[in-house]
Amino acid sequence: MAKVIWTTHLRERLQQRGLNPDWVNRAVRFPDVIRASSTTDSHQYIKVIQGYKIVAAVKRQGSDWIVTSAW
Repeated sequence: MAKVIWTTHLRERLQQRGLNPDWVNRAVRFPDVIRASSTTDSHQYIKVIQGYKIVAAVKRQGSDWIVTSAW
């Protein structure tokens, strides 16, 4: 079964940027748009929630999703 794994870096950025963890989770699980990153081997999972554009950087590792950052 696929898992969504949050890195320590992501948790630090959520706190630093005051992001709602539930919104990031929704962006990863139900994105409006998925874009390949131009600088890394990850993808940007993008979701607009209450007028805010939430972007989560996600890498696939097997069937799991590794969420490395968000803004």
